[in-house]
Amino acid sequence: MPSSFGRQVMLPILLRIGAAHPDLHYTLPFNDHLIDPAQEGTDLTIRFGGLERSGGLVARKLGRQRRRASLGLSVAEGSGSGGATS
Repeated sequence: MPSSFGRQVMLPILLRIGAAHPDLHYTLPFNDHLIDPAQEGTDLTIRFGGLERSGGLVARKLGRQRRRASLGLSVAEGSGSGGATS
């Protein structure tokens, strides 16, 4: 699963589940690249993007991801370049 999603969303949830079920054992690798679950020996893979990227896997949509863009304060105030060159 993507690193930022894994750390920010899934890790807190799985830590709570693990605390409630101490006999449950899992490994949770975070990767920002596509893997072949069969080749990696994984039981569950979370990917972002359309289901058409699933290849021969059984895939289900889990939800929608909201995206936001924001400016740095200096750019918003007009004193920064925002990466633009003149």
